[in-house]
Amino acid sequence: MPDSKLAVLLQQLKSDDPKARAKACRALGKRGNPEAIPHLVRVYQRFEEDDQVRAAAEKALKQFIKKMPSKPGASKGRVSASAGRRWVIGLVVSFVVLLLLNVVLRMGGDGETVSTAAEVTPMATATPSTPTPRDILLATYETLYQNMLTNFVAMKTEWGTGTPGDLPCTAVVQPMQVTELAEIDRNTYPDFGFVLDLNLTLTKMNLTVDSWNLQCSKPEGQQGSLDDFNTNNDRLNALEPEIQAYGPVLAEVKNNPAPTVGPTVTLTPIPSDTVPAPTETAVPTQAPATSTGVPTLTPTITLTPEPTIDPGVLNAVIKELDLGLAASERINVNYWFRIRDGQPLDFGCTFGVTMPTLYDPTPVQAQIAQKPELGTAIQLLNDGIALLEQSVNSFLTSCQNGNYASAIAPGINNASQAYINFEQAKGLLVNP
Repeated sequence: MPDSKLAVLLQQLKSDDPKARAKACRALGKRGNPEAIPHLVRVYQRFEEDDQVRAAAEKALKQFIKKMPSKPGASKGRVSASAGRRWVIGLVVSFVVLLLLNVVLRMGGDGETVSTAAEVTPMATATPSTPTPRDILLATYETLYQNMLTNFVAMKTEWGTGTPGDLPCTAVVQPMQVTELAEIDRNTYPDFGFVLDLNLTLTKMNLTVDSWNLQCSKPEGQQGSLDDFNTNNDRLNALEPEIQAYGPVLAEVKNNPAPTVGPTVTLTPIPSDTVPAPTETAVPTQAPATSTGVPTLTPTITLTPEPTIDPGVLNAVIKELDLGLAASERINVNYWFRIRDGQPLDFGCTFGVTMPTLYDPTPVQAQIAQKPELGTAIQLLNDGIALLEQSVNSFLTSCQNGNYASAIAPGINNASQAYINFEQAKGLLVNP
């Protein structure tokens, strides 16, 4: 029998009066109808401006948690309502994880609330001479982080409560697109240096989302192998501290912005009409006599220089790494992600981006012996190039055939792993 009172309370959640919304949250918690859970989670996830409404939604969800059995689904056999039970458990688990991680996002080091936007703020286009306004950049990356946090909670729920072959597939994934800083923005706002790391974390997060999308497109019973579940749960566990770390960083950037770096101004000295006074010539004096026959001994200190990488080699490897970073980001952002999201391609079946070239380590073996990190960086570079080429070639072939179905996930994964390789290699050389 339909719950008419539930429908009334759910409608009341949309009221313009925050007191009415808070009252509806409290009533839904008391009624205990699990159909209210997703609506309460959405109220909580919106970071509603009225603290009383969010507190009421939080309290209601905690009431549902208390009413849940201590070991839901403890039986090894499938129960008749297993899908519905996982749906309820998943939403509550989502709330619990969100409750923990939300503290990081909303509270800075001084306890000040960090504002979040419900919609993505469009990035202003920086020109070579005009930086993007700081508030636009901040809103963009706050929203990007919020979407990544929401997706993390969703993926933690999906891969954490599902079973091999049977993912819940109920999550609503927010858009996460790598958004790089223009060069002038990097130079103007030095405290936005975290963006490179944020984009790297986002790229790794997309691997799990893409894997989830791929598995959820399959028939029930075939949605994810045991290896898929283990891989994605391990990846999410590794990503959790990374994602948590950006909350305080964003709060610091917002609350204590670093001084803006503007163009350097060279002052031209004003010529003076004053004629400088003539300089007197010193009268030479007789030098004092020095003793002879007693040699002066100066101790010689020999310092062993620390091995360094030849600048020419270093610059050559970094150049290829920068090309690799740009190309792997481009193939994902402008091609694979657009194909996945059903968007048209701006450049058709062409990839007009300069690709990196393999670096032969043979001529620099002596330097590698002294600086092993150079050898590791070259290996990461060459492995990344191989992955990147697989991704690009897969796109070109699929585009010409007009069939992307089986190529999207591997293409994204290869490009993402290539990006990680290039980033790690550059870190070895730039920050040894």
